[in-house]
Amino acid sequence: MMIEDTLLEFVNTLDTSFKRIIQDTGHPLNITASQAQYIEAIYALENPTISELSEKLGITKASVTVGIHKLVEQGFVLKKQSKKDKRMFHVSLTKSSEKLLQAKQHALGTYGDFIRSVLSKNEAQGFEVIMKKLVQAFHGGV
Repeated sequence: MMIEDTLLEFVNTLDTSFKRIIQDTGHPLNITASQAQYIEAIYALENPTISELSEKLGITKASVTVGIHKLVEQGFVLKKQSKKDKRMFHVSLTKSSEKLLQAKQHALGTYGDFIRSVLSKNEAQGFEVIMKKLVQAFHGGV
């Protein structure tokens, strides 16, 4: 089996099991990957403006506005006009998106426990080193 085949199988397995874990917590996963990125960024930035989100995500304000609009319609995000500058809007998370983030943390904990149960301590440490190296490379750091 080629590395591409193994990678595809790993990604598909991870995706399927992630969706199952999220659904098992009672939170159906009915958002896209980019919408999940918006939610993560809003959480990290704490009540950001559309411009701040745009900068964090590296995409246009127009794209962020469209993405936020969809998340507002789905009940994951609140959008409020700034009291100081009426041209600016701040976005925040709703209880639904906070529950989704908690479910994601639960899923990540489950994955961590699973990896530690399958791999030896040395293998798990090597796996972590490899994953960090790959993440850095994806971000242009290697």
